[in-house]
Parts: sequence; C-alpha cells; structure tokens
Amino acid sequence: MIINILLAQLKTMGFTFSMLQTRQIQFQKIRARLQVEKVLFHLYTTIVMLFYLMVQMEQLFQISQFCLKLNIQATLLFIVHRWANFIYPIKNDEYLLVAQADSGMLSLIDIQNVTAPKLISTYQKKQQLAFGICTSPNQEYSFILNAQGTIALPLKSQVLIHTEFQLINNIGSGKHTYTRIQKDQKLLEGKNILFNFVFLYPSSGIKIDSVRYYFNFQIKDLPFWINYDYNNQIFGLKIDKSGLDTSHLSEANQNIILLQILLPVQASQFQYNSSDFQTSPDQVQKIYNYLQQSNLLDSSEYITDSFDAEKNLQFQLSGINSSQKLIDAVLLTLQRSYYINPVQFYIESSLKLDIRNLKTPIQTLSQQAQFQLQVKQNEGKFVTRSFQGVIFSTNSDQAQLVLQGSLKSINSVLSQKIIFANQASWNSISVTFTLIDEVNYDVSQTAFLQDCVFISQKQKLQRNADLSLQQQFNRQYADAVINIGEQF
Repeated sequence: MIINILLAQLKTMGFTFSMLQTRQIQFQKIRARLQVEKVLFHLYTTIVMLFYLMVQMEQLFQISQFCLKLNIQATLLFIVHRWANFIYPIKNDEYLLVAQADSGMLSLIDIQNVTAPKLISTYQKKQQLAFGICTSPNQEYSFILNAQGTIALPLKSQVLIHTEFQLINNIGSGKHTYTRIQKDQKLLEGKNILFNFVFLYPSSGIKIDSVRYYFNFQIKDLPFWINYDYNNQIFGLKIDKSGLDTSHLSEANQNIILLQILLPVQASQFQYNSSDFQTSPDQVQKIYNYLQQSNLLDSSEYITDSFDAEKNLQFQLSGINSSQKLIDAVLLTLQRSYYINPVQFYIESSLKLDIRNLKTPIQTLSQQAQFQLQVKQNEGKFVTRSFQGVIFSTNSDQAQLVLQGSLKSINSVLSQKIIFANQASWNSISVTFTLIDEVNYDVSQTAFLQDCVFISQKQKLQRNADLSLQQQFNRQYADAVINIGEQF
C-alpha cells in the first residue's frame, strides 16, 4: 500500500542521517541541501562519531554544527519513538525513509525545506518493526528488512493523474472567472477553489471508487467544506479553518485527499505460467469463480470492500494445487487492481497582522474584524479620541483598547496611529494584539510598543520659557491693545 497514512508538522532545524546500533550512534555520510539567501549550497561530508545515547519514548535528540565553515547550524530536532535504526535518503535527497524499532516501522519525512522537515506519513504492518531499508533503482519500491523477512512496499502509484487547482473569482451577477493556482501556492481560508483531475494513459474500466480525507492522523469522510462531483470528477473546496491544526496556526497545514482507484480484474489475469506453478484455463475459471463467490470480486470485476490487502489469502479448490506461491500470486493480482493516490494541498490562515506595515497592517478576507490591544496595568494608557468609522471601547484603566468595524476602517484608524501615554519605560513595554474575524481562528501576537509602527508615544507638554502668553499677545497686538469684539 502506498505510504499515505500519517502526517505531522515538525518544528525542526536541519537533519542528519544516522544508524543507531547497541545504543551507539555511528554517523554515516551526510548529504544536505541548504538554501541560504536564495543560494543553494550542496554539502557532501562524512562525520564519524561514537557516543552513548539513551533514547526514551518521545525524547528529542539533536546534532548541531555540522557545517561550521559556512557558519550554518543545521540541527535535527524531531520526536522519534524510541530507536531509529536507519535513515535512507530518496528522490534527490529531498525525502528520508526512516526505519524505526521498538515503536513504529517506517516513516517518510519531507526535507525539501531543510529548516523545517515534515513527517509526511508512516507505515506499519501489524506490530512489526524495521531494521533496515533500501529501494529499487527507480525508487518505485522500498524494501524493509526485519525479523520476519523482507517486505516490499510500493512508493509510487502505477496510476498517473494530472491535477489542477483553480481559484474561483466572483465578478458579480453570478459570473465567475478562474485563475490557475501554482503547484506550491498556499490556499487561503475563505477562498473558493475548484480542483479537477484527469487520468493519464487510462486503462480500460478505470474508475474512482471512493474519495476520503486525511488530516491530523485520521482518515475521514470528506468534510463539509469539500464537495465531490462523481460524474464530472470535480472537487469544490470552500477553504475552512477546520483544515488547520490549532497548534500550528502560524504555518501552512498539509491536507490530503485520498483517491481510491479501481481497475477491473479479468479472469485471464490469473493465467500463470512460471517455472514454479502454472494454471490451466479451467483452473483460472475456478479461481475467478471462487473470488466472486467469496465476495472478493463483484459482478463488474472490481474488488469489493471485503478484500483486505493486509490479510493472508487462503483457498483449497478441487483440481488445483493451492501452493503458497500460487496463493501469493493471486493475492498480488488482486492488490494490483486498486491504488490510492494522495493529492496534497496546503492551507494557511488569511488573517494576518503586520506590525511594521502602517498602510494595511491587517489583512483578511472577511469584511468585518475586531482588533484588541492590551498592555499590563500601570504601564500606561491608550489615549482615546474620535476613531472615525469604528466602534471602540476601553477598560477602566485604559490598558486595553478594542476597535471593531470594517477592515478598511480599522486599517484607516491604525494608519493615523494609536497614541499611548506610557508610565513605564517606552522601550520595555510589550503589547498583546488579538485579531478576530468571521473566517479564521483568532490571531494573537505580542510585541514591543517601539516595534509597532501604528502606535506612537504621547509627547508630554512642556512650557516654552522663551515664548510666554504675554509675548505672543504683544506680537500680534501693538501695545497690548485689543478692540472689543475682536477674536484672539
């Protein structure tokens, strides 16, 4: 089965390839691709070290400073479950296959961005572990070595699909335009997206049997914000905040649509002619009839939900030598009749706050928003004035200011700057911002007042000793004489 089951976001810096044996780590060749100031550096180095390491459940391990010459620190900080026996780079060193022991079996890690590796998925067969990994020369299959033997695991679906995401733009009067979304472009909450796909080099009878959704370690039915038209093979997505992990709101979150694809299984596919076993036309028909009678194949020649690729297949049929090799061949034929193609996309919040942007510090797809500013008591007060176009409120000590209204109005108020009368040192005061709209999860951010371009310090009034009120009067009126009824 394709590795497409689990994923997680890992807050990490860099990576390493290692083999752990008898509580010692022997570091083998490290190949890294780092991007520094948009320049891609290829580093090939070998580090050999031996040291004692106890790895407990959910314990972090890190290796740092493996590239001192370029003054780059690439540190691996990701959570592993007990032992990681072997790490194998694939796909031009953009991904890692990790063999695990004690807990788990095989993990796939995306290191295209080496400053933020991501755990894409994991695979485990029953409760088995993995001691080593290798791949076929074309990297379409991986081979897992463990105490039970060798497991062959496909890394690539044999069904090729072209996918395309398009942004739906509403231009009024019920009319829409469509803008193609680039491959690595993030989908913003609140946007309407059209996702369609076509089979490349389709086989006769190929069909989409079901579509599922994978997010946050669970395979589910499609959520309410994803609709699928089976007839036209089109997905409609109204990006919702439920597609974000609340513990990683500051970064784009991976979502996956799983397409289960079925190919018809014809009786002729059970015609085997190897040196170890052969099947005659009569035997082929008996095998095929048995599979249909056992509800493993339906009348349309597709596998049914009763078929489980992880379970061993057993049958005894009259006139057939049901050797294990024959049974394995039949099982493999059934396994090759369906594929699961994962389609991944990334969602990020459309609610953003830029404290260094004076013109439009708040961005959101929502028309209405609420912006809260909060400082500690006794550090100062927000100065209230006429905030045009917004509803504002403060608490009793004016340590909190709340602005509510349209996005345009709030940004306009902020562009004219909020005045703060500080009682503590200006450079030491921090302010907490809370941004709320109708589409996204709330955004909370803390920063120093001095770093916020839309907050200015209230200047204290000072008496000008060189220009008294009498002096100003004398300048305008000679001899200090003013006519009755004249304004001053």
